Amino acid sequence: MCNKIIDTNPRLASNIYSNLAEIYRLKGRYEAAKKYLEYALKVIEMKNLPFTHDDVVLGQKYGNLLADMKKYQEALAVFNYLANGIQIHNPDSLDFADVLWNIGTVQLNINGMDTAKHYFGAAYFIYSKLKADDEVYLKALRNELKQIGIEIKENAKQRLENKSML
Repeated sequence: MCNKIIDTNPRLASNIYSNLAEIYRLKGRYEAAKKYLEYALKVIEMKNLPFTHDDVVLGQKYGNLLADMKKYQEALAVFNYLANGIQIHNPDSLDFADVLWNIGTVQLNINGMDTAKHYFGAAYFIYSKLKADDEVYLKALRNELKQIGIEIKENAKQRLENKSML
């Protein structure tokens, strides 16, 4: 179906595969979803397209699907790949914060709270800088963290400013 589109509009083809994957994911058909997300990623790689925000979203969909499938090490590899690329080009971005948050979620499943805290804290620090005027959003994040046993304190922001995120 997408072969003709791949040649003329590879981004559209990648998006179509990604959307098909989302339909399969919502139906609980994770293997089919994984296959279509891999097609979407392959199109981008095959056509050597420049890295964009959409690619980060696609990568996060893939990593989250792997985590849903309990393939935590594979998910972590995807998120670390994204984080390393984003950290070089755009470390103060919502994309970076989102990826760090996802790493925290996976780390919580693999290594427990201590490792996860670092990533959640780093993500929250970026969110608090970029969304400083959205207290409702920040409060929701703090509440989410509190539910898993992580308390964000004001001095944590200052400590994170002086540390590498990864």
